[in-house]
Amino acid sequence: MRKFFFFTFLLISGIIAAQRISLCRAYTNKGEPIDLIYPSSLILNQSVCVLFSGENKEIAGRTVHLYIDKITGPERENQFRKIFKPAGENWIAHVFKFLKEGKYEIYFTDERQNRYSTLTTTIGSEKIKKEIVQPVIDKYPNAELIFCESVQYGRPINIKLSVSLAKDVGMVNFYLNANQPLATRRILLNIRRRTKPGLDYDELYAAKKFLVEPDWNDTFVSYTFTKTGDYKITFYNERELLIKTAYISVTN
Repeated sequence: MRKFFFFTFLLISGIIAAQRISLCRAYTNKGEPIDLIYPSSLILNQSVCVLFSGENKEIAGRTVHLYIDKITGPERENQFRKIFKPAGENWIAHVFKFLKEGKYEIYFTDERQNRYSTLTTTIGSEKIKKEIVQPVIDKYPNAELIFCESVQYGRPINIKLSVSLAKDVGMVNFYLNANQPLATRRILLNIRRRTKPGLDYDELYAAKKFLVEPDWNDTFVSYTFTKTGDYKITFYNERELLIKTAYISVTN
């Protein structure tokens, strides 16, 4: 009997260990993080995606609870709580904005308050964070991202600064040229939209992933917009390292 319970404990521990929390700027439609954010690099008034992943396994339980608590010494103050119904999914996500400095604990539980996973972070002012953040090495220093009508023989045709829903039917090509081997088998495309003037690109409009060959220098993606607005287009490699960002406006 003891051996049975010991084996059961190991099995449950293995399942829990496979679940994790990631902080990122966006995520794909399969729950994969895009542009991971290290907890130590968060700053005040920053919005992040809190992504809970069961890896390749469905999240157990009828409901999953997200808690974000602010910790001050022995005191704990809940800043946010949300209940999810995973219904067979292996990931869930929510966007949260940190409005107060201090230490935070982010965790997910089942309906009985048993924790799946926990992540802690400390939010400081932007000035303090800039002093400790290490510079990021630019892997693609000469990369170009061009918007165009078409791509022929590896060359962008009819370069565009904006797209019209009426004239262009919202369609445009994103031509990405790294001017060096891409050195990745997957490219992540992240499209964000500004919902109001003066705001950052706060709406995740689309996120896609597609295959490339590591020895390719360039590639392109055809995309059709359905809403007007200002957009931020970003490409990453399979390790979520930035390749290039560019901006485009979509008009009527």
